[in-house]
Amino acid sequence: MRRLRVFLSGICLCLQWVLGLLLLPASALLKARPESAAKWGQDVKCVLEAYQDNAWLILFLLAVFAPVFGFLARKVKPVWPSPSMRALLYQAYKFAFKKEPQGEEPHLHRVTLFEKKRKKLVIRERSCHLTQASHTTFRVSDDPEKCEGVAGWTYVRNQILFIDELPELGENASSEDFNKYAEKTYVSPEWLRRKLPLPKARSYLGIPVEVRGNLWGVLVLDSAGVQTIRYGPSLGERQAYNFIGIAVGKLLERIVS
Repeated sequence: MRRLRVFLSGICLCLQWVLGLLLLPASALLKARPESAAKWGQDVKCVLEAYQDNAWLILFLLAVFAPVFGFLARKVKPVWPSPSMRALLYQAYKFAFKKEPQGEEPHLHRVTLFEKKRKKLVIRERSCHLTQASHTTFRVSDDPEKCEGVAGWTYVRNQILFIDELPELGENASSEDFNKYAEKTYVSPEWLRRKLPLPKARSYLGIPVEVRGNLWGVLVLDSAGVQTIRYGPSLGERQAYNFIGIAVGKLLERIVS
């Protein structure tokens, strides 16, 4: 069903462009002289005269149906974010922060799904509703030194990456704190001051996500609260995050084109 909706959305989008492009030559033909078109044959002259007699209706239909098909393309296109994906991220949230301290705000702990778009990782879904509108991106490159953040390095390494015991970056944080935080999270101090909102996370966990055998993006868990991400020495807990990444990838096979 999703592929059919993607196909129909593409058809509507193409029709919108075709009708929009036809408006210019259709308008230009209003100034054409039927007598001049007679050299191409009487049939061409008759067609041009018939068009000019009904040009107001034709131009009106072109002007109306172009945005109509654009509207239909947006309506037919499958909805993202997916409610199923949101529910799965919430389950990952409950597992990673099972022992959440009493009184801590839920938005201090997040699970974020990033998709690779060209040379950047962009946010597609988050477990926390308060930061859904975030436009934070991370650069990825074949050169690991040019990758940004935990998300970027998780993607380039294609393995789980866990970072904790990060310094607290409050209003009184020193330059040394910012430098240490930036070094451990693979960003520059300038990027850190400019882009990441307060409060800064104290721990991160990145999980690579594959779709149909290809690396699609990453899942990043972060905690700005007292509690760090649940990531003990036991093999069971570590394997659980592998299974979370696999589950997200399998669901993406159904909800992305």
